[in-house]
Amino acid sequence: MALDEYQQAYTHAGNSKSVLIIAGEREMEDTYPSALAIAHVLGDTKKEISLYAESPMPEHFSFLPKRYEFKKSINGSQDLTISLDVAQKPIKKIGYSTTSPHLNIHITPESGTHLEAEDLHISLSKFTYDLIITIGISDLKSLGEEFERNASFFFETLLINIDRNSANERYGQVNIIEPTLSSCSEILSSFLRKWNENLISKDVATSLLCGIIAQTHNFQNSRTKPNTLCEAAYLMTRKADRETIIKYLLKTKSFEFLKLWGIAMSKLNFRKDINFAWLTLAHQDFVESGGTYALVPSVLSELKHNFTQQASFAIFWEAENEYAALFHAPREEQLEKIKKSFGGKKLGNTILISVPAIMGNREESVVERISRELQESDVQ
Repeated sequence: MALDEYQQAYTHAGNSKSVLIIAGEREMEDTYPSALAIAHVLGDTKKEISLYAESPMPEHFSFLPKRYEFKKSINGSQDLTISLDVAQKPIKKIGYSTTSPHLNIHITPESGTHLEAEDLHISLSKFTYDLIITIGISDLKSLGEEFERNASFFFETLLINIDRNSANERYGQVNIIEPTLSSCSEILSSFLRKWNENLISKDVATSLLCGIIAQTHNFQNSRTKPNTLCEAAYLMTRKADRETIIKYLLKTKSFEFLKLWGIAMSKLNFRKDINFAWLTLAHQDFVESGGTYALVPSVLSELKHNFTQQASFAIFWEAENEYAALFHAPREEQLEKIKKSFGGKKLGNTILISVPAIMGNREESVVERISRELQESDVQ
């Protein structure tokens, strides 16, 4: 009888020796704890583990147990090996020179020995990793340059794809896609429990519960289903530290953030017909709150948690002598449409836009243009 996706994943994870775990940017408050959890599990079974994420882990996750750091790049290269039987043809020295754009390797044999081209054997080594696990990544192209630089590595290495997005392109050899679950953390909790619950240590349980609580905003948003509560309760039986999670995620908002959040809410605009909310933070707002531009992503995150419906958001702010905007949309096609129209840098399901380069500091024009793009995407 053929193995299902979960059984295949158990087999491949168990047989692997060196694993690269990639956390997606789209919902990092879920994918980062998930990545840490599976890293601890596989690390405990004596495997070599590496973690990759495009952005640094959010500071409020600093309490999570972590023996692995997220790397800023993916090394999917292979060593080129040149072999020569030196027992038959001893070598006097080896050197190299460069003749742009070529690297020339010089092998000088001992006196009286002659080398022929057929004496050399050239081969590529195996990739550093024999398994890739992606978490919360709908398509590999969203990894941008890291995917382009390492395309052969991704195509030739066994890949387990874990996600809750129904639009996932199912690019892995094994695809565990669960759109009805609250988070990747919930998927992994169920995955590990079915595989071998003894793998779920206190540290692993804490990381997974952290991801579930972050994604459901402490079980208060529409993602919370009966199964979500059951999975969270199970993790607490595995000694997940809920009190510490709540302390760091929900009770440690700085005074500066709370003041800036209050100012932001007083400036919020909303178009119900296209589910689009936006606001502008002036330079004076940061001065009055004591906050910095670094708090803007947190304001956006809080906005997302406080809207029960799936909405798009834009936060404009004055950064020295220019405007910037952070735009979020729940659907990939909306993000792509806005990125195509405005440019900017895509970070998961968020785009950082330089407003002056587009509209000469005119927020109203940008809002009107975003609204039009969203309206068109709803019609299509």
